[in-house]
Amino acid sequence: HRITGISISTLDGIITALALSLLAAGVYFLARFLTKNNWVALISALVFTILPSAGYIFPQAARIGEGFDFLPWRIAGFLTFGGGAKLVGFAILPFLILLFWQVFNVFSRKKFVLITILTTILLLTDFSIFISFLIIAVALISAEGFYGNWLDKARRGLGILVVGAGLSAF
Repeated sequence: HRITGISISTLDGIITALALSLLAAGVYFLARFLTKNNWVALISALVFTILPSAGYIFPQAARIGEGFDFLPWRIAGFLTFGGGAKLVGFAILPFLILLFWQVFNVFSRKKFVLITILTTILLLTDFSIFISFLIIAVALISAEGFYGNWLDKARRGLGILVVGAGLSAF
């Protein structure tokens, strides 16, 4: 607050807006990685961004939406109920999944450090999303085991998780 001259609530709003943008971009990049199709990825990101607003058909959600000129639900929901940290966690998740999956095929220290930092940030921002990532990580480690070198891939994946959890303890 004293450093930036911006109020904490304004800073929280800026971080949340950035997180919402990163979330849509993360869905796009993850969908593109999985499908190898730019159009499918674009449609996935748009549907992911717009579809929750279909909840405005319910009277209680419609009353909330009216107060915000029917902004997309993720924004209206944040402005009503808060949860900026959860949105930051959601924004990190697709990128973390993508990088975690890639590290099995092409290992580099740079990716390892980036994934570890993202894992730490995820663990510090929202534990429930970290649990979701943990389940996905175990599934990816198990699935990658079918392609060979299971022990090496499990060691990489668990190393990332352990170092990320260890960093969050400081």
